[in-house]
Amino acid sequence: EKQDCDLVIINRIGAFDQESGLELIEKIKVDGRFKSPLMMITNYKDQMDNAVEKGAVPGYGKGKLHDKDTIELLSKYLCE
Repeated sequence: EKQDCDLVIINRIGAFDQESGLELIEKIKVDGRFKSPLMMITNYKDQMDNAVEKGAVPGYGKGKLHDKDTIELLSKYLCE
């Protein structure tokens, strides 16, 4: 909240409060203070589609983290 970032990566299911990634995306988008792109990590196409509908950029599945396509996708948002 105190510094800008290039990309916010959100897991489909939260670790501590069990809030869903979709709920977090909604909260961040409604807040309006944060301009960084949001990206959900999920293997479920329907969840990814919902995230994009709520304002996130298309993400990737956990099993594809090291794939060339994922690296190219992330490089669009991350500084060198």
